[in-house]
Amino acid sequence: MKTLFLTLLFAALATRASAYPCSSTSSCFFPPGTCTYQGLEHTGFLNGWVMNRLELADPLECEPLPPIGGTTDQVYHVTCTVELADGATMHVLSGNVAMTVRIVGLGPYPYTREFSLEILALDLSALAGPSGIVLRKDPNLAAPGHLQQQEFSPNYFTVSHFDLPFELSLDGGQTWSKMESVYPTGLDESGPVPARAATWGGVKATYR
Repeated sequence: MKTLFLTLLFAALATRASAYPCSSTSSCFFPPGTCTYQGLEHTGFLNGWVMNRLELADPLECEPLPPIGGTTDQVYHVTCTVELADGATMHVLSGNVAMTVRIVGLGPYPYTREFSLEILALDLSALAGPSGIVLRKDPNLAAPGHLQQQEFSPNYFTVSHFDLPFELSLDGGQTWSKMESVYPTGLDESGPVPARAATWGGVKATYR
């Protein structure tokens, strides 16, 4: 019976194909462990380049979600991998990045906790890749999203997604090319993420 209820719950929660339930003992926007935010769609830029993949993983934070009617702005430090294509050539950017998310508590709802999301900032300037290639969140466009969570002790089952508008520069940030449409990114459960040394100047050295 519980299995059937979970199946029906996730069918109701998965409001878009890019968002999948992620199981974790932590309740937050970005649960640590095997939960990752992934984008797997092929979305083009106006200059002809294409983003094939985005992965945000290995968060150093797990801040509490706000109560109903509450709002919090949270900063997460994560590893990021981006795959870009220029025709038949693949380019990979990777490194540690900081993202700021605004979370607003919605509800009440009988079986789920719901939250609206907005990615306020995603600093990709530290990504290492081919010379001159720089990616950033479009500073002039919003990046909205939604999060739903259900608790089945001892785990939380979270469905979360947001849309990212990106800009791409091929000359080190002097000129920028916009995305043709927003890039959908959803929380998914992947394999274990290799441990990384903390490189945030001691601000966050261990998981909380």
